[in-house]
Amino acid sequence: MFERIQELVNNEGISLMGVAPVDRFEGAPRGHHPKDFIPTTKSIVVFGIGLLPAAVAHGDLMCDSEIFSESLRKKVGQDYLYALSAYEIPNALLERVAMRSALMLQQAGYNTFYFPVTFGLLVRPITADMPDVFAPFSHRHAAVRAGLAEFGLNNIVVTPRFGPRVRFTSLVTEAELPPTPLLKEKVCLGNACAACVESCPAKAITISAGIEEDLFWLNPPSRTNKKSCVDSARTRFCRGICQKVCPVHEGIWG
Repeated sequence: MFERIQELVNNEGISLMGVAPVDRFEGAPRGHHPKDFIPTTKSIVVFGIGLLPAAVAHGDLMCDSEIFSESLRKKVGQDYLYALSAYEIPNALLERVAMRSALMLQQAGYNTFYFPVTFGLLVRPITADMPDVFAPFSHRHAAVRAGLAEFGLNNIVVTPRFGPRVRFTSLVTEAELPPTPLLKEKVCLGNACAACVESCPAKAITISAGIEEDLFWLNPPSRTNKKSCVDSARTRFCRGICQKVCPVHEGIWG
């Protein structure tokens, strides 16, 4: 079964896939543990897709436009090009692969549930009412526990290959799939870099007191003020700036 899902992932162009056993989710908020969706869950499968660096750097697009005013250029760059190329289109691919994988598992006799993505235009009317940065299920926590990433200083996750320029979705299943090992080495450069924190125009990121720089961050080392982040993006068109400035990546993916 795992091989069939891996084949689907490869054929569909998904960049990353990892599997976490359910015992890695000890301490999840009540009501949001994998077993709160399927009580017999044994495995959590996480899918990730890398984002094109040029799409994330939407503020650098069309800088010499003779058609758009500067304010319109920024709005189109963020709310059209970035919103679609770095959110909606990757989201659609992730959700399709998660759905097809879930159907495979269900057909094989394993109760399975797949999640939609957390953020995007289609889900914005609902997610706008969610408190702070919480969602029904955290794909960020799942990605870290599936060996794909480490939490970064800016409260999103950082992968060795794509840095933070990646989207995720997940499924939970009662199938016992081979787990992916956790990453052994740190990925985020922490306070030695802090480019993400320093670049935030809204100063929306608050680093937690007493974080240990040398430890692998399995959980967030900071908090993000969701309202400040969203409000700043509406007026400054700075959405994704903390992803753009992160120096972590492999090869052409930065």
